Amino acid sequence: MKFLSLVVIVFSSISALGAPPPQAATCIACHGADGNPAVATYPVLAGKSEEFIISQLEKFEKGEIKSVTVMNSMVAAVKDPAAKKAVAKFYASQKCKARCNEAPKK
Repeated sequence: MKFLSLVVIVFSSISALGAPPPQAATCIACHGADGNPAVATYPVLAGKSEEFIISQLEKFEKGEIKSVTVMNSMVAAVKDPAAKKAVAKFYASQKCKARCNEAPKK
């Protein structure tokens, strides 16, 4: 029953925000449907600039960021430039709810 409640909450949140692009499905698991992760160890994506998000995706794709190795495989869903743009545009348009002044890691 708890799982079902969680699923309902997640999908309610997604529909309230407008649907994220399909390529964001892997992002949602850690960064949240609106870019505000429930776990503090995951970076906030909500409200970050499109350019920053695309730059980070490209750095992970090229293996330039080695501190979060799981991301190197996660970015496979957004290799296409149009996919990167769609994901970045969606998260950039979301409102940050917490840790908004946190400096983006480079």
